[in-house]
Amino acid sequence: MSKRVTSAARYMLALNDCRVFDRHQWHATFVVGQYLCTTCGASFYCPGCTLSIPKNARARLCPEHHAEQEARDEQARRHRHEQQQQSSQPSIQKGVPS
Repeated sequence: MSKRVTSAARYMLALNDCRVFDRHQWHATFVVGQYLCTTCGASFYCPGCTLSIPKNARARLCPEHHAEQEARDEQARRHRHEQQQQSSQPSIQKGVPS
């Protein structure tokens, strides 16, 4: 039996990735901030790139705005972690008997 995957089987696997795992084959369109999945035909737009919402499109951050959001999330996580560490340490006051 051949290990070669036919184009129809490859398409079905890609379509499964779209529907089940929400992993799409992104391709930019001629409109800034709008993307199209070449496998399932779904259209998406980046709210950071465009103010106009295309009909029947879902919001999804583009790679540039996604990286910016990840950086903001990481900074917020570090800030929360520092606050938790400060609140968990007992406060020591000088000159006050225990």
